[in-house]
Amino acid sequence: MNYSNNISTNIIRDDSKQIDYVVTPNTKEIFDRIFVNNFGANKSFSLIGNYGTGKSTFLWALEKNLNKEKLFFNSLDSGQEEVTGYDFIKIVGENSSLLDSLSKELKLKEGFDGSKLINALEKKRIKSSKKNKGLVLIADEFGKYLEHASNKKSTDELYLIQQISEWANDDSNKTYFIITLHQNFASYGKNLSNQDKLEW
Repeated sequence: MNYSNNISTNIIRDDSKQIDYVVTPNTKEIFDRIFVNNFGANKSFSLIGNYGTGKSTFLWALEKNLNKEKLFFNSLDSGQEEVTGYDFIKIVGENSSLLDSLSKELKLKEGFDGSKLINALEKKRIKSSKKNKGLVLIADEFGKYLEHASNKKSTDELYLIQQISEWANDDSNKTYFIITLHQNFASYGKNLSNQDKLEW
């Protein structure tokens, strides 16, 4: 079996690759915080780190672990997990709106808006739950969406992020929303007016 030592992992392009991933105490703690020791309703997470710190590769390993392809972190078979695996919706940031990227990924017809997108996510969640699976929405390189929203001065995009988080944070569902950033959330809103910065 060939293992890859990519300098940069792309969660979509490298989905079927075998990557020589090294688990650290920090990455194990992050996995546990999200999936094992998370007893609250918060299931929306931001992973923040500099370029090249392994955020995308962590997401790759997280998917393999949750779907029992390879145990990198913890097995969730301790009786607390009510699902047999997870379906994933994965996007990688680009210079466009989050709404456009997710609508394209979910194959929504024209005329979509934030509420239609949330409805589509909920349909996907229900479909997964009928297979006894949870649903994880991953947006890697999320800062590109925030930069786009900031440049367009779009508070609609910010509201959409809030809607997705609220959808994921329903503690009766096995849904998670995970994004990666290179800096903290507020740093991406530096081009906004003072009023819009308060929204960020």
